[in-house]
Amino acid sequence: MEKICLEDITKLKYISAPTLSPDGTLLACAVTQSDWEENSYKTDLHLMEVSTGNFRSLSQKGRDGDFLWDDEETLLIETDEEPSKDKKYEIKTSYDRLSIKTGERVRAFSIPGRVGQIKKGGEGL
Repeated sequence: MEKICLEDITKLKYISAPTLSPDGTLLACAVTQSDWEENSYKTDLHLMEVSTGNFRSLSQKGRDGDFLWDDEETLLIETDEEPSKDKKYEIKTSYDRLSIKTGERVRAFSIPGRVGQIKKGGEGL
């Protein structure tokens, strides 16, 4: 049996925040893996069909964060975006709506400052 080395640990993927869709048919989760070259972590969202166990990736840029279900077909996702050059030090938190059917991603809103977590209230956001 070979010894575990640091490179092996950097290949591990961590699943977090498993969340069922409002109708209970889908499970969304965040999958995080370290990026050794950039000395950072990359997080993408994945989706599993509860009835079949089929698992698929919803994003591949490694820049997604907290998320919640907006409805049965849409996720609201915190997005870590690159700041523009003229606003390099501006701190804001942006959210996108991602259609799980089409993969279309549209900016929903941005909030000045850092947001720790969002929750859905009443009939929506």
